[in-house]
Amino acid sequence: MTQPKATIKLKFNRQDFEEVYFKNGQGNIFWGQDVRGHFAILLVFAGALVYSVIHSLLTNHLWAVPTIIFFIFLAFAYRYQRQISPILKWKKKVTENLNKLSKFKSHQIILTAESISLLLDEKETTTNWTAFTKAQINEDCISLISTDTLLFPKKSMTEKAYEYLTYFILDKFKTGYNKSNANAELEIS
Repeated sequence: MTQPKATIKLKFNRQDFEEVYFKNGQGNIFWGQDVRGHFAILLVFAGALVYSVIHSLLTNHLWAVPTIIFFIFLAFAYRYQRQISPILKWKKKVTENLNKLSKFKSHQIILTAESISLLLDEKETTTNWTAFTKAQINEDCISLISTDTLLFPKKSMTEKAYEYLTYFILDKFKTGYNKSNANAELEIS
């Protein structure tokens, strides 16, 4: 059973958060999982374009081939740009959030039966347990998802504090902390 109120002190290290956010190449606009194929195709067409232009310059004929390859290259470049645009926006948002967090000297989590509070220096943000729609717990971090996402890397707290936070969240999600939020999910990996 969990205590009625507990405080966990966090040590903020930007690199711990970056390891979680950008794990497995997530956010990489060249070789990330979502864009790798499009970038490779773009490179192939860029190489073909350069080769065809050089060949046409040296032979002074077959200018239709580089023109066609150029328009195909433009189409793939546009598609690639559309694919990386959300990644760049997400990356910018993560960077801005980490910049804000790094300005605070003290980081604490306050757990109560009704809510979780994040205390940054003197600024306190409280979220009721009923607001969370999903919790993800793995060996690297704990994420609580509502309209905003609270992310707590394992490296930012002691092993004992991480275990306590894990059990506290498990208790809240498994004991039906919110009867009106029946769609709340708990994901453990």
